Amino acid sequence: MIQNYAKRYLLLDLLASIPFDYLLELVSGSEVSIRYFRLLRLLKIYRIGEILDLVNHYTSINVPLLRVSILACIMVLGGHLFNCILLLFARWEIG
Repeated sequence: MIQNYAKRYLLLDLLASIPFDYLLELVSGSEVSIRYFRLLRLLKIYRIGEILDLVNHYTSINVPLLRVSILACIMVLGGHLFNCILLLFARWEIG
């Protein structure tokens, strides 16, 4: 199991856990473009699928209820990301 993790996900977890934004801020002193390095943390989103597979495999939850719950979570996440993009465009337009 550890070998499987090392082959598949170790590099993603390392990239997502290194605080590039803080390291680059220390080196360059500029904060404007560096904060977008925080998006590297989204590399850990693959774990959601694994968790859902484990829940589906080890519990006796109603499958249609699980699918509706997953759909609701996807809709909330999608709405959040869409609003973040709109906020980014608004900040660019203001100056």
